[in-house]
Amino acid sequence: MAHFEKWGQTMARHADWPNDQLVEIKLTGCLLVLSERELLTLLAWDKELWQAALQRGKAVRRREQAAKRQATRR
Repeated sequence: MAHFEKWGQTMARHADWPNDQLVEIKLTGCLLVLSERELLTLLAWDKELWQAALQRGKAVRRREQAAKRQATRR
């Protein structure tokens, strides 16, 4: 069975994955898959990054909602 490292711990594929929602982050040449809890833990280390990510998320949601409203008006 294939294994991978998680902060010094060996985890078996699939069976030991976190039960909470998984978040995919596509980077050039690789795909990161973190649990929601793991991502929140990482973001908690950098409050400025957390705030910037929230602001970008709000902007994206507003833009999507505006586009949806615009599409229904046509």
